[in-house]
Amino acid sequence: GLLALVVTLIAVGELADWLGRRTRPAAGRQRRWGHTADAQGAVVVLGFPGDDRLRRSVQRWRVAMAMRAAERYGCTRVVFTGGTPHSSISEASQMAAHARRRGLAAARIVLEEQAVSTWENVHLSQPLVEGADPIVIVSDGLHARRARDYWLEQFPDVGSTVMVDDAYRLLDHFWLKTPSALVELARLARQARLRARA
Repeated sequence: GLLALVVTLIAVGELADWLGRRTRPAAGRQRRWGHTADAQGAVVVLGFPGDDRLRRSVQRWRVAMAMRAAERYGCTRVVFTGGTPHSSISEASQMAAHARRRGLAAARIVLEEQAVSTWENVHLSQPLVEGADPIVIVSDGLHARRARDYWLEQFPDVGSTVMVDDAYRLLDHFWLKTPSALVELARLARQARLRARA
């Protein structure tokens, strides 16, 4: 029974991550993005708070996804966003330091160190990626999808350039992906209950 529960939870996490990454550009806009010499895209990496080992693992996972996305889409900027809600060192700085250790050039790194929520991640990152196309949001699938929804809500004029990193990898970091997905699904369930009561 316990094994079946674990397998079910992992399967739910994988499905949620895959579905979260299935976003498409605005209607009528073809996907022309790719690695080209004149690409001016940007990656936006959503922060994750904390200094403990588990939370640093999430940050390293997001950095790895960001570096792959930057290569895949030819992005010239990688924006790390996240303030200091639970640490004296910003989430953005922690992730950027790890990215530099992995070989990401410092000249490509941009820090946003004030945001303390996903809504603020979006709001404060937009000025740093002005004119970028595409803007690729990096996190686990459902969290990145929520950030894209926030982007469309706050900045509808640039919505067609914003996408979720769509590189789904089966069982990649499932021990981190599954709890993240469950948190996002619980959040969606709470919202649904509130709407039902309204």
